[in-house]
Amino acid sequence: MIDYYEILGVERDACPTQIKHAYRKKAQALHPDKENGDAAAFRELREAYQVLYDDVKREKYDRGEYIDSGANIIRQEARNRLVIMALTQLVDNEQNTGPGIDIIKVLRDWIGRSFAQIDKDLAKNENAIQRYEKIKARIKYTGDGDDLFAAILDEKISRAKKNIAHIKREKEIFDCAIEILKDYSCEVRESIIWGSSTTHATTATETRMSEGWDP
Repeated sequence: MIDYYEILGVERDACPTQIKHAYRKKAQALHPDKENGDAAAFRELREAYQVLYDDVKREKYDRGEYIDSGANIIRQEARNRLVIMALTQLVDNEQNTGPGIDIIKVLRDWIGRSFAQIDKDLAKNENAIQRYEKIKARIKYTGDGDDLFAAILDEKISRAKKNIAHIKREKEIFDCAIEILKDYSCEVRESIIWGSSTTHATTATETRMSEGWDP
């Protein structure tokens, strides 16, 4: 379960005022409209605030019962991604919506490329953690003060673990998007012969198999 307290940066006994203050402070930096904003991180921040600021939802969350949120949020985010992709890459791009184009396949191709990038990012962060832990194991400190090298490496390991958690959530979103697309098919005009056209309705299964894999 996502740690909403960690996302907001508040203690588990934080009062509503502290939660609101923490949310507003982080929201200013993460908002997508800002120059260095992060849309995904902002959505997580907003979700955390909506749960923890609501007494009923917070109580359920603290008991580990607020699982309704996760599934619905993931599905809604998957739907949002598909809508954005459809509007920006399909509806507004005549090249991608011609009669010979399988629009559903275009969406699935996009998801396939996203999966490839997710796998690369996941491997990159997992390898980074292994590298940092090996370096940490090699450096010995016998002083009385703080171990500066260990602190730096621990911070890098913590950051990589947060990245992994975010990447895995992205994978959940795209997994859900694939499930949504299973209910869609696209009629494709394959050829024009002597003034007549031949059409073919590509089923969801055929579209999946055309990619060489079937989730």
